[in-house]
Amino acid sequence: MTKDRDDYIARIQTNLNFKDAVSDVSAAEIVSCLDTAIDWYSRDRPYELVHSITGDGGNRYTLPSDWDTDFSSIVYVEFPAGEDDPTLLDEEEVFVWTNASTTAFQFRFRDLTTSDTALVKYTRKHSITSTACTVPDTDFDAVCFLATAHAALAIAGRLIRNKNESGMMDGLVSLRTTSDQYKSYAQEMLKMYFRRLGINPDQGVKARLAIFDLDPMPSSWGFPWLTHIDR
Repeated sequence: MTKDRDDYIARIQTNLNFKDAVSDVSAAEIVSCLDTAIDWYSRDRPYELVHSITGDGGNRYTLPSDWDTDFSSIVYVEFPAGEDDPTLLDEEEVFVWTNASTTAFQFRFRDLTTSDTALVKYTRKHSITSTACTVPDTDFDAVCFLATAHAALAIAGRLIRNKNESGMMDGLVSLRTTSDQYKSYAQEMLKMYFRRLGINPDQGVKARLAIFDLDPMPSSWGFPWLTHIDR
C-alpha cells in the first residue's frame, strides 16, 4: 500500500472540483466523509489478518489485541497449522465466548496441547493515516468514489437548508436544480464504487463466513447454547 491520507484527500478534492461549483467542502468535512467511506468499505471488503494460537492445554484463548468486538469476525481457523494440505475446522467447532467479563476464542470439542498451533484468520476495519494505510492501492479509486459520494450529498443537503431570514430559499429553482445535480453526482459516484469493487448493489454483498455468528438455538444433537447465557 503506497497511498496515505493526504493522497485520498487530494483525490476527493479533485473529484469535487467542478468548474461551476457553488459550494465548497471544508477540509474537516472531507476527512469526515473519508472516515465514513472507510467504514463502509470495511464492511464490503474488510481487512484480513492472521492470528496464531499456541496451545496451553486448555480450550479458551485470548483474542488478538486489535479484535473489534463490534466488527471483527472469524474467516476460518486452520488446525493443526502448517500442514501441506491445510485443514479448516467446521463452523460448529469454534466460537467467540462472551460474558460480562470475558471475550475469548474457544475451541468447542478439543483442548490444545502445548505442541499444538492454530491459525485464525479474522477481520477488522481498515485505517488510513498520514503514515499507514491498510486499503490496497487497487481499491484507492473505489474508496475515493465513495467518499466523494458522501461529500456530494453533504453539499446537496446544505443547499436545501440554505434559507434566508424569512424562511424562503434564496433562488429556489436554482438551488433545487443544483442540489439535484449534486445528488445525481453522488449516485454516480456510488455506482462507480460498486463497479470498481465488482459488487452488484441490487443483490448486496455476498455474505462472508462469520464463524461466531451461528444459530444460538440448541443444536439438533443436544449440545448446549452456542453463546454463554450471560451474553
